[in-house]
Amino acid sequence: MDLTRLDAVLEWMRHTRLSEVEIVDGDFRVRMCRETAAAAITATAAPQPAPAPTPPGKTVDAPCFGVVYLSAAAGEPAMVRVGARVEAGEALCLIEAMKTFSKVEAESAGTIAAVLVEDGAEVAAGQPLFRLD
Repeated sequence: MDLTRLDAVLEWMRHTRLSEVEIVDGDFRVRMCRETAAAAITATAAPQPAPAPTPPGKTVDAPCFGVVYLSAAAGEPAMVRVGARVEAGEALCLIEAMKTFSKVEAESAGTIAAVLVEDGAEVAAGQPLFRLD
């Protein structure tokens, strides 16, 4: 995707009420998220590397880029641990992007089989964070 097309998409996004858009063009992937109606648009325009293969099981992926926090506050235990049973909608971690925290929730019930990221690590949109069995 050339920069002219990307600029056109950014301009279009500024004038819509969409809060998020993702475009995939070959190996190029861009995801833009609006934090609030008045916030600037954020974008990742670098090609994303293929995620590392994970063992069988369903993964919970990062909804956007940012810094992942496994606990709700510094010094507190992780929200979930390997072997913990989780229900759909249960908070698993937080992702901070542009000083805004977003909860990452389990889409379905399961058992945490693996935590695939470290606390405080930077993650890419779509990167697997947890594996559920």
